Amino acid sequence: MKLNCIKCGCAVENWDDVDPDTIQPIGGTVFRTYGHYGSSVFDPMDGTYMEIVVYDECLRDNQHTYQSVDNERKRKFDRHREEMDKLIDLFLEDDA
Repeated sequence: MKLNCIKCGCAVENWDDVDPDTIQPIGGTVFRTYGHYGSSVFDPMDGTYMEIVVYDECLRDNQHTYQSVDNERKRKFDRHREEMDKLIDLFLEDDA
């Protein structure tokens, strides 16, 4: 699948060419939106979504980005990481 940066238009290679529904840009980031109230361009309200790719250099150069933390998602990742650490410890104990 051919991916292009929404800002500069450069081609970005997709990591997962096997599954056309998965966008994993190499050297870029993908953003998904289901629309936004107030947009006159994209707000379908029917489950349709849009994905855009931004090349890493364009993201790095942009001074108007906003970062936040989804605390619920962070807690899930933290729990998963703890479980994986326990499994690794068990594996290392068995190996000793």
